[in-house]
Amino acid sequence: MKTKIIIGLGIIVLILSGIFTFSISKYYQNNIQNKQEEIKINKNNNKKDGKQETNSQSEEMKQQLKDEQATNREKEINADKKTEIKSALDRFLLSIYNPPYAWRYGPYRDKDFDYYQKAGFDNFLWARDEAKLMEKIHKYHFKYFLNVRALFPEEGPGNIDYLRGVKNPDEDNETYNVRPAVVPEVLLKKLDILVDKYKDDPDLIGYWICDEPFPSAYKNIAKVIERIRQKDPKHYSLVNIGDNEYTTEKNIDKFLEITKAKVLCFDRYNFFNGFDRNRQFLQLLGMIRQKALEYNIPFYGFVQAVGTNGTSASELDWRTPNLNEMRWLAYHMLTYGAKGLLWFHWDAEDWGVIQNPARNKIYINLQKVNKEIKSLGDMMANLKTVDVYQVKGEKIIGQRKEGDKKFIYPVDNKTSLTVGMFSRNDGKEYFMLTNTSYRTSVNSEIKILKAINGLEAFNIETKKWETININANSDNTTFMLELEKGSGKLFREKMEF
Repeated sequence: MKTKIIIGLGIIVLILSGIFTFSISKYYQNNIQNKQEEIKINKNNNKKDGKQETNSQSEEMKQQLKDEQATNREKEINADKKTEIKSALDRFLLSIYNPPYAWRYGPYRDKDFDYYQKAGFDNFLWARDEAKLMEKIHKYHFKYFLNVRALFPEEGPGNIDYLRGVKNPDEDNETYNVRPAVVPEVLLKKLDILVDKYKDDPDLIGYWICDEPFPSAYKNIAKVIERIRQKDPKHYSLVNIGDNEYTTEKNIDKFLEITKAKVLCFDRYNFFNGFDRNRQFLQLLGMIRQKALEYNIPFYGFVQAVGTNGTSASELDWRTPNLNEMRWLAYHMLTYGAKGLLWFHWDAEDWGVIQNPARNKIYINLQKVNKEIKSLGDMMANLKTVDVYQVKGEKIIGQRKEGDKKFIYPVDNKTSLTVGMFSRNDGKEYFMLTNTSYRTSVNSEIKILKAINGLEAFNIETKKWETININANSDNTTFMLELEKGSGKLFREKMEF
């Protein structure tokens, strides 16, 4: 009996032991599975988190890309705007004050526009907002500046010109002139309407603001220029600062800083009965050039086309310049780096070109010089002035001191030249040699103080570059130069050895 009981108890123990072992095993197995599942879940979660993080990073990168693209697009748009503005300013401007019907109204005769065009002008320095006049301008394919001057009365409140001011000889202070009233908003709104009307015309060059203002009007000019710029950033405004007691370095700084003008324009009239002002002309030209370089803007200049003998302006005592004198003015403007040559003047009273007693002489000379200067101006529009000086033989004359560096000069000590140095991004160096005399021609050997591979001269008739014979050694190059009275010639070098 005991044996059976013991055997039974043993079987029960074994059964219980098996159940316990199975339970323990199952527990550990489940635990391991749970751990494995937890690890798997964690891995999956990590993958999901990683994917989400990656997706988040991807979205962030996409947004950054969009932002960059938007920024780049904005830069492109701004660059396009700058290019458009730059291209308008880079075109060489050959024009004349008081173009046909500058002040007179119609009937507008075709022969007047034809006569003007055949003088060598393809633009109007200004044109009024007048439908029939604009019709003729477009018919003859002229470019033009829009005259906004007419919107601002020449005599504002107190009889003071809004955009010019009035000089007061009784005033003894820095500005020496009467300050005009501030341009009212009602006139600026009229300006907005006018700009909107013309700003998309492909023949529009820019906006004519005023001529020879006094310093007290600069703030008003600034308001007008800025208002135009806001409405039409593609075109520029033109103001002629003149040539008077205000044409000083200090006042030019004041004008450019206040108005933010994109072009510096001046005038200088040179030829009088019995005397010329050549030295003063070149000194002023040099100062204007330097200021334009400082402000990184182009400069234009008005020069003399007419005399006043036998006219209502005889008191000015101007004599009519001859062909060589007109060339001297024009070629020196180019040699100093001017981007615009503006003659004075066409249609006003009896001393403009078309009413002048010397009309035929002036007209023929204008045709000849304009043809030469237009050809050169178009070629030189993208050249940057680097240096300019006068030499007589090896000696520097004029504004520069003895011992100053010179690069090109005539071997003949009797020959005088104005030397203009230019650069361009084509790897070549350019220079212009202009006869400083309008009384004698040049036939001289020229020395360049370095060896060059070759030299080309620009032919103003064919508008092509022609190879020039040179003699080169290890440290200099020489060639022969012939120039007519008052004229000049543009050259370019090949790369150095």
